[in-house]
Amino acid sequence: MLPTLLLCLVAGMAQTSEVPSNPAPVGKMIDVGGRRLHLACSGQGGPTIVLVHGTGAFSFDWALVQPRITTNRVCSYDRAGHAWSDSAPAAQTYREMADDLHQLLLRSGEKGPFVLAGHSAGGGMVRVYAATYPRDVAGAVLVETGHPDALEIINGKLVRV
Repeated sequence: MLPTLLLCLVAGMAQTSEVPSNPAPVGKMIDVGGRRLHLACSGQGGPTIVLVHGTGAFSFDWALVQPRITTNRVCSYDRAGHAWSDSAPAAQTYREMADDLHQLLLRSGEKGPFVLAGHSAGGGMVRVYAATYPRDVAGAVLVETGHPDALEIINGKLVRV
């Protein structure tokens, strides 16, 4: 009796707590030249803040932060191959990630210059973006990022960031 009851309870819970295997994106999908990247923006006011997630994270990791920024427009996005964004044809360098973000912001119609907030490895990409597109950057916030002279393993290779 007990094993049957347990089986029924487990089967019932599985049916009521089912999570969609492919949830819809919360933002817009923007074409960046044959690939689509996910961008979710909210609020108004400038400068626009762009939240950049770290390695292994996603735009929705900023879900507790983004709604609390009420004085500026704020955008979070998914880098290539993360969450809803299409994958890149190969592993990307920080420069390629920065180029993707640049195209995403241009093609989305978001107006700069931007304040970029990068967490962890996202901070490395923010530094590269700021060096590559200085006119598009009003400021940078680095959250728990490594030192610029540190070494990291990115895409299976030891690199200086």
